[in-house]
Amino acid sequence: MLSTPQHEAESLLNVLDPLPYPQRMRELAARVRDFRHPLRPVLEALEARGPYERGIAVVAASVARDAEWIAARVADPDPYVRGHALRVADSLQVADSVYESALEDAPEAVRRELLRAIVTGRRTALADRLIDGLRRDWGDAEAARL
Repeated sequence: MLSTPQHEAESLLNVLDPLPYPQRMRELAARVRDFRHPLRPVLEALEARGPYERGIAVVAASVARDAEWIAARVADPDPYVRGHALRVADSLQVADSVYESALEDAPEAVRRELLRAIVTGRRTALADRLIDGLRRDWGDAEAARL
């Protein structure tokens, strides 16, 4: 019997759910590293479920070094998903253009996290490109964050 992405996601969750958080994350990392099928369909199946499962998906994507998946979540409305994506974006070499696009329509809280990630990641060329627009659109205080 062939396994579907939904079945793979359910199986993964069944293994992880009873574990305490540190052990859960270790087990998730080990299983992602040993995964024999394409991971992307399983990530999509997890993401379609709910906030907890979306958190599992973003961690799995970071372990799998799926830069595209991570890039698509740097401005995610869920703080856990967004935070994790921002923490690993530099190590996965997420492009500056991803941050620029995310900033275009980000709410204030998300914008602040994106700006913090730009500064922390020492993306100086990006900061130079953004500063005038930030000052124009959001004022001096927001521009000063860069």
